[in-house]
Amino acid sequence: MKKSAIFILILILLTACGETPVEISESSETLTILTSIPAPSLMGFQAWQDAYAEFLRENISTSEIDFDAFVDDSDEDARFGAFKAGGYPVAPFFYLYDIDSNGTPEMIYIDAAKGYEGDVYAYKNDSISKIGNIEFYPFGGFYILNDKTEGLYSDVGYKGHYGEIYFYSMDSDVLTIQTVIEYNNQPELSPSQPGLPYTFDNFTQLDYYEITEANITEVIYGR
Repeated sequence: MKKSAIFILILILLTACGETPVEISESSETLTILTSIPAPSLMGFQAWQDAYAEFLRENISTSEIDFDAFVDDSDEDARFGAFKAGGYPVAPFFYLYDIDSNGTPEMIYIDAAKGYEGDVYAYKNDSISKIGNIEFYPFGGFYILNDKTEGLYSDVGYKGHYGEIYFYSMDSDVLTIQTVIEYNNQPELSPSQPGLPYTFDNFTQLDYYEITEANITEVIYGR
């Protein structure tokens, strides 16, 4: 195949990928094409990954929190103190989990500055949309039931001593919530569903990730 034909073929491929050649040089020995690095979605990744990564990069924390500025015993002081005591970051962090098991995970975004809840996002119609809120308490966390294939549990309490367990699922892209367990030092008893077995041995806690470029690369893109 002549070099001119190769040159035309490469231009067609670059145009199809949305890339514009930066420099093209041709000699009797070589044909060199320099172009910009393609976006991750053009390198075999899925569109939801690019959308979540873009959102997270826009929310990477760039400033230190001045705890000394909080009024003692204020709601803000107590909330940030609870996040720290529970072992969670005070800077924004996220979870990635496929709540409805459709092959595309949802993303939960949590910021201690906003309160005891997370924003849940789903990828649909070529963009991410907020589909609801999920209760979060830093002495509890998010769990999945070991023998259940979909849905997410939120322990809004203190590790089996007192509180509630909420079950979140999705119905037609809408996040739904159901109180499944209420407990007070009797984690095996539930007024909502008497006899429902409940021990932490049945659950696996979901991992959270601080919003950093390294975690975006590893968690979102799996690299």
